[in-house]
Amino acid sequence: MTHFLPNQIVCLTHDSVYLYAEIIQHVTQRACCWARPLAIATAIDPGANPQDIGGSGWTWQDLRETSDLLLPDRLFREAMDTEVLPLMVRLYQTEDKPQEMLSPRPKQQLHQFIHQLYQAYPEYFVKNEQ
Repeated sequence: MTHFLPNQIVCLTHDSVYLYAEIIQHVTQRACCWARPLAIATAIDPGANPQDIGGSGWTWQDLRETSDLLLPDRLFREAMDTEVLPLMVRLYQTEDKPQEMLSPRPKQQLHQFIHQLYQAYPEYFVKNEQ
């Protein structure tokens, strides 16, 4: 089992959508993570290479103004440097934010993604009786 640390950048992946978040706390007793969403990246071409996540084959949405998440830790993985560096550049560039990051609906996009995760992995959201 992976133990996540505060401030660590993690990723949740479903289909060709990647949600990046910062760990606030890993609650190991409940097998869940409290995470703060940063951005969501969606492959324009379903065959897009995740190693090129900063390239033109991806759309991005800034999620820093959305709600924190409390989700099963099994859904998370450590984000690789090749993913995190382009993410940070896009999130923190001061001039001319890319158009794809200016969508007025980040909360809706996050909600839709979490709903898709729930539909795809319902067993992760069921309380285990001991």
